[in-house]
Amino acid sequence: MRFRFRELKGDDRQRFVKVLGLDDLADRVDAVGMEHGEQGRRMLGLSEQDCLSLLRQQATPLRLLELSEEHGGGMNGPWHGDRSKLFKAMCSLGITPSTSSRGGSYGYGKAGLIRGSAIRTVVAYTCFPEQPDDSGVTRRLLGMTYWGSHSLEGNSFNGTRWFARSTGDGGRPYENEEADEVAQEIGIAIRNASVSAELGTTLLVIDPTVDADGLLRATERFWWPALCDNDVAFEVSVTDETSEEGERHPRPKQNPDLRAFLDTFDNALTPLDARRDHYREHSLDPIGRVRQPGTVALASDPDGWSFPVVGTGLGTGGAARTAQSAGGELVGTGDPMAAEVSHSSLVALVRGPRMVVEYFEAARVPPHIRGTFVASDEADDMLRDTEPKAHDAWQTDGSSGDLPSESATLAKTVLKRIKQHVDKFRRDIKPKPKPDRELKLPVWDELARQLEGSVRGPGSAEGPKSQQRPFVIHPGGSLETAPDGQVRLVGKASIGFSQHYELTSDEGDLIEVRVRYQFEGADRKETHEEDLLVFGPDGFEEVASFANTYRGWLRSDETVEFTYESDPYNPDWSGELSVEANLVADEMSQSK
Repeated sequence: MRFRFRELKGDDRQRFVKVLGLDDLADRVDAVGMEHGEQGRRMLGLSEQDCLSLLRQQATPLRLLELSEEHGGGMNGPWHGDRSKLFKAMCSLGITPSTSSRGGSYGYGKAGLIRGSAIRTVVAYTCFPEQPDDSGVTRRLLGMTYWGSHSLEGNSFNGTRWFARSTGDGGRPYENEEADEVAQEIGIAIRNASVSAELGTTLLVIDPTVDADGLLRATERFWWPALCDNDVAFEVSVTDETSEEGERHPRPKQNPDLRAFLDTFDNALTPLDARRDHYREHSLDPIGRVRQPGTVALASDPDGWSFPVVGTGLGTGGAARTAQSAGGELVGTGDPMAAEVSHSSLVALVRGPRMVVEYFEAARVPPHIRGTFVASDEADDMLRDTEPKAHDAWQTDGSSGDLPSESATLAKTVLKRIKQHVDKFRRDIKPKPKPDRELKLPVWDELARQLEGSVRGPGSAEGPKSQQRPFVIHPGGSLETAPDGQVRLVGKASIGFSQHYELTSDEGDLIEVRVRYQFEGADRKETHEEDLLVFGPDGFEEVASFANTYRGWLRSDETVEFTYESDPYNPDWSGELSVEANLVADEMSQSK
């Protein structure tokens, strides 16, 4: 994959503008602006200034970004809707309502490409082997403009514009020699279907919103699995013809921010021979019919970024900066990592294409862990089904029907188990507190005695009267057999308001529910709530700062259910389940 930035000036610029009809686009923007005022550009999904607003300034260069692949195979298929890969890549739209910041979203992975063009205009020139159902065609060229829907002079427009041959049914791509001719006119090198390396696609992004430095950093931070996997032949170069730096290549192995992720990626692909203090590796247990969901490998740095020094920036390790890239867009001329450092525990989520889908934030407080989860071939397709159009997350809410419920459950459980393993590793490296018996707090003891006396009063033997409980909680569960002679708790708890409680709002009251599972040790009780996999009901959101804590609204006539499952544990241990409900408004609480 080769990225090439270039600028057009003088006659070259004028010829390009004429061939692609950019002056027509500029006229449309002006007309929409005249009719709709300041809202016009926002309606189209454009910012206040771009190459169209400067198009009539002949001395202003026109900037382009060319993405050219080799050995890519091209986008074949006869030009009949879903049978054509080019049509699905460029024309098949999943339009959502416009917002103040963009004109809509589009399917099949075009979202990032569209955002990469300030005027939302892209040209694709593709070369592929001749197919039996598409006889005689090996090259096609098509340009698209993706604007938001808008109205003009009483007419409504959906915002899409084709750069293609005019036909009776609207338009179709340029083909073969005609496609080659247009490609040459706009500065794209022509391809030959008989040469294996030339099978592939060239994309031309007009007025790119990303610069060469930002693009190089982005390829390092999101494509390093493919760049570093010895089983994948993948090379990337970035060239800015307006710069003297020449051709540059991403070097993820030389990036200290990525070192822990690269190490754990290798560990996930090749399991550790023996346990090492600063590393962990876990194959996830079966989830539904997926017997091997994948492997998560983790790393810590006790002398560095696991315990960052507050107020010193990176100080103890640069990997924390990668938090700023999680889910980030590969757009903008600035450094996507330039924001203030945010230390957290991050796990890179990786599927078959060997790209980082997301840097999943598994915990926010120290000690911090880094890691990589590599999905198995068995889980790959189902996890892909949960990704949004930008392919930058695994969505877990299947209640709307937009996601296959089985895929959503898989994604939700995978993320939950990743978090479990991270939390357990964090506990393992966290400095152990002194035993309770070594802590002497005489001032607190005296204060407690005084408070107890003030509540009971002189000579009183009764404590304060108990208040009526606002909740009815019914926790339940049973032990099931787990592998290697262990057991696990599986159950559910129902929560509703008691008949004595009066709502503060007709819509219901906001509550917080926390589920914990405790074990009785030899010396003292240790709480292991992070080792419990909890699923909240619809409408309840997990509280990021507390493990297995959910917040949502509850009506007087409603009962909600929380289901849970513990990690496997030794059957000799004695466990105690705790389900706590809390009224968020006045912090009244009740537990069982």
